[in-house]
Amino acid sequence: ERWFDAYTRRMASRGLSRTGLQVLHKDTTYIEENCIYANGDPVESPELWPQSRLRRGLVLVAVQSGKTASMLGVAAQCFDRGIDIVIVVTGTRKALFTQTYERACEQLDGWSESEDFKRTARRTMIPRPSVMVGGGGANGLRDLYFETPNLVRRRLSRRVPLLAFVMKQADHLMCFRNWLHATLSSAGGLERPLHLLVIDDEADDGSILDAAVEGGTAPDSENLKQIPRHIAHLRSEEHTSELQLQFRISY
Repeated sequence: ERWFDAYTRRMASRGLSRTGLQVLHKDTTYIEENCIYANGDPVESPELWPQSRLRRGLVLVAVQSGKTASMLGVAAQCFDRGIDIVIVVTGTRKALFTQTYERACEQLDGWSESEDFKRTARRTMIPRPSVMVGGGGANGLRDLYFETPNLVRRRLSRRVPLLAFVMKQADHLMCFRNWLHATLSSAGGLERPLHLLVIDDEADDGSILDAAVEGGTAPDSENLKQIPRHIAHLRSEEHTSELQLQFRISY
């Protein structure tokens, strides 16, 4: 079953009307085609993509208008299109982070304790649902943002995607970034470029760099915004050959 089909089926079972499902499909398809893939498919039309292989986009939504539903729908559509890694940078508070994660487990992924093994074969999810939802607990951030690197690379080589949720806080972003870069750098390189999508949930002025303001600021200045820099560093110049499609979309 395709990711988006499964997602809409679960949304329908939770009471979303037929009209609501049609709007969700139209909305997420529009964002995917006109924002993420506006330059065409990077494999079929590489000459249309920027030299950096990087695109950025912005989605503006009203309060309580279905932002999270749209965001999860876009992730599902992108998995169906072959994107390998989707990173959702969530809110700055633990309660919001947990709420978004649990909603993704229930609606997007369909995880449950009884389905844990089957879902593991379908994707890699970080943090693990057994830790966040199943009551397994985590001993610090390194345990929270971790999966065996060789296992992840083996799955990615078989086109089993990685879905990650990271709290929008400096230590969390650095911890996950270090794990991701170490995983991509480990032995046994992949035979194809990876496609990465970063979704900045609840983007605001604090998570977006302002080049005009920061242009004359020293690199070590305390006035520099740290959160957007950590988000940007999820993409490493060192791995541009492996991460071909790198897209950041802010909600």
